[in-house]
Amino acid sequence: MFTVNLLSQDEHSMELASRFAEPYCGAKVKGRAGAAATEIHHKLEGVEHTKTANGCPVLSAAMGWLEYSAEEFVPAGDHTIVIGAVLDGRLVREAEPIVPLVLGFVVVGAGIYLLTEAQSAKQEVFDALASEHIITPADATIPNAQVTDAETARSEMEWLEASYLGLTDGKRYAELDRGDPNLELVFEAMQLRTSLNLAVVEIRVAELAIALSVIIIVEGGIFVLFMTPTVYYSAQVADHDKEWIKRERL
Repeated sequence: MFTVNLLSQDEHSMELASRFAEPYCGAKVKGRAGAAATEIHHKLEGVEHTKTANGCPVLSAAMGWLEYSAEEFVPAGDHTIVIGAVLDGRLVREAEPIVPLVLGFVVVGAGIYLLTEAQSAKQEVFDALASEHIITPADATIPNAQVTDAETARSEMEWLEASYLGLTDGKRYAELDRGDPNLELVFEAMQLRTSLNLAVVEIRVAELAIALSVIIIVEGGIFVLFMTPTVYYSAQVADHDKEWIKRERL
């Protein structure tokens, strides 16, 4: 059996949360060496708490708690996910819960980081294209334009492919005779086309990452703005219903 203690957003609860985030054995944290690696964290030591009838700890600072019986253990990398069935629980005091709020800010932070990295990667590709000073020909789909983005790069790619296929009567580089006078020219055109195609793919991947990061940021915002009060008021309703059931039984 085990308990889940619900902490609020006050300073003391934040300190407790950071304490319980530490693993029992310091060696589990990569990069720790010496005394830090051998340190054992007795998380309940010096922390005010009581115990349920089944002997599970309940923190005195908790705004509420839930007691579970362990039903299933699922290996997940270097962790184990414990699936439990609720046995008991109580809302001790009214406060804004910390878990949805912290989770929301973590998700928003992850989304912002992904957005920044994706935009940076996209700009690097743009800068690399611009530094080559490639100008599309007058008969390209986007004529007389410097290749600086996915659209102009694709226009240059299409023109290169049409040009060397017209020069070789529709033959690709691998289909040409080794003594063909156009072999070297076609090879260079093919290399440039491949490089431009890679740039287009990198831009599209960066744009996909940008779109994904925006979705992540929105989801994190929903957690902060809606899930936090929802969890709080759900706990209040559950506690009220529990007290009502007790009174009815009496």
